[in-house]
Amino acid sequence: KTAHSSRPVPQKPFNPLKMGRAIEKSVLTGDSRLYCGFGVSPSYGGSVKGFAVGCNLRCNFCWSPCRSKSEITKIVARQERVAKTLRNIFGKCIDQYVDIEKECSAIKIESLNPREVVDRLIHAYETFSGTGISAFETLTEGPVPDKIRFFTLTGGEPTLCREHLLGVIDEYRKRSLPQKFLI
Repeated sequence: KTAHSSRPVPQKPFNPLKMGRAIEKSVLTGDSRLYCGFGVSPSYGGSVKGFAVGCNLRCNFCWSPCRSKSEITKIVARQERVAKTLRNIFGKCIDQYVDIEKECSAIKIESLNPREVVDRLIHAYETFSGTGISAFETLTEGPVPDKIRFFTLTGGEPTLCREHLLGVIDEYRKRSLPQKFLI
């Protein structure tokens, strides 16, 4: 571990392509991929994000808890510690903005096909809301602008499951939405 990181740094080289194939098998079934939340974000000047599960990279600076199913499960299991940490960072005033325990228990890993992913993105856009991991990002990223400029997938590595991603992009194009789709 480094002095500034709580994540372990790989001690030996790894093959990201081999790891990618293994992770893809664990997060993709047919054309459905695992996701753990959708919501609005201040990123990119206002965006709607879908949080994909699974990443074949081990970037030491990565903040995302979406690298694997086990990391997300640990967050839900450590709900009391997560709540205490967030209250220490933001103070008790955080409770007027979010019910941390409720949000932790609401984090669900779901297998969604491309149409369902776009439906969830649009729902988050229309309701200006967030679910799952997205609720925590809103706390750390700041206020969301009034206008949403982009839709995107983030969290894990969205390009891992190529055919699924192409399906999401194709479904998004069919909807003729005015916002751009970023990868």
